[in-house]
Amino acid sequence: DQVIDTFSKPEMKEAMGEEAAAQIKAHAEAMKAEGKTFCDCPACTKAREILKDLGVELEEPEVGEAEAEEPAAEEPEVTE
Repeated sequence: DQVIDTFSKPEMKEAMGEEAAAQIKAHAEAMKAEGKTFCDCPACTKAREILKDLGVELEEPEVGEAEAEEPAAEEPEVTE
């Protein structure tokens, strides 16, 4: 979701170019539709390998788990 959000921003389209940003966003959307949760670009793939070598386990979240982990926004208390 972060990749999709990032490459939807006008700043990224300007920095990367409209076509490149659209291609990356489309790839991320396709990966999400396939149920993948991690970016498969060379940098992210290498980062996961390094983390694994360091003993850091990255677990694939279950579908809907990310939403469940976010705490609900609390309503501000109104005092008069």
